[in-house]
Amino acid sequence: MKNRIKALIFDLDGVIVDTARFHFSSWLVLAEEMGFDIPQSLDEDLKGLGRMESLQKVLKYRDADTPEQEWPKLAERKNDLYLSNISHLSTGDTLPGVIAFLEDARAQGFLLAIGSGSKNARPILKRLGITDMFSVICDGTDTQRSKPDPQVFQCACHGLGVSPDEAIVFEDAVSGIDAALSCGTHVVGIGEPEVLKRAELVLPALEHIRIEEIIRKLSESA
Repeated sequence: MKNRIKALIFDLDGVIVDTARFHFSSWLVLAEEMGFDIPQSLDEDLKGLGRMESLQKVLKYRDADTPEQEWPKLAERKNDLYLSNISHLSTGDTLPGVIAFLEDARAQGFLLAIGSGSKNARPILKRLGITDMFSVICDGTDTQRSKPDPQVFQCACHGLGVSPDEAIVFEDAVSGIDAALSCGTHVVGIGEPEVLKRAELVLPALEHIRIEEIIRKLSESA
């Protein structure tokens, strides 16, 4: 690596907590309320996208056209369903290994940030009880462009005061991987290697691994 890694930037859904399933279940209910179905395969395509972009993909499965003036109301309905789903989140709902990984990284002096397209990142972090672990939180309320645009990761790097090549992004979505690469950060995928093909390194989770091992693996693959 050209520069020493100083910062770690985490997507929220699917990396810190499994709220991605709540997003898709909310879209399923919305589609059902409108009288049509969406396939389970759409779940992966929606990961990392903003609410309006996701809505447009969902509406492609509806036989009838949906007037654009109705889109904001539908997006709001989906968000209401989602907020209802996440209302029961608590401190024990982080994904396995996440808290230990974050605590270890902080103890070693790494700066931590959230880079999420969700407009609900802050209330989710509050429910999980981990807001204070992050020096910077950039989410959909801070940006105008959704992933794969790099804006949210640029926001995080700027807030932390680091250059992109001094940061590692942890992402579970193809659009997020593309956003991180466009930003110029290093990127670690969390999920399936066959899906996250462009990531420099892919891990099944943040469990049973430490940041120094990840940095070593990234250096070896450079």
